[in-house]
Amino acid sequence: MELRRHPRMTCQGRPSWPPEWKGPYGPANPLPRGEVGILVRVDTAPNILNTPHCVVVIQWNGQEYFGSLYFDDEAFMQEIVRLLQNSLGCAIAEIGSLDILTSA
Repeated sequence: MELRRHPRMTCQGRPSWPPEWKGPYGPANPLPRGEVGILVRVDTAPNILNTPHCVVVIQWNGQEYFGSLYFDDEAFMQEIVRLLQNSLGCAIAEIGSLDILTSA
């Protein structure tokens, strides 16, 4: 099943993929939306929120942007972080198309 459609790519019933991108913006520099950019970094986030999540950084339009992926299941989040770390330099749309196990 594609990562973007995987039933565990959710937090409290809301889809996590693709993340909502944050970063530099303005009239000449709009925020990216959807599956755009190239993955440049992924890190697990501190568990201050008591919600398993990781931070994803992309490069798009000559700038870096970040988004957070939130999960209900910490073990699944760790699997996704490993998958993303192995996908550095890949297009976000390509990563969303990756086939991952439905029982993962």
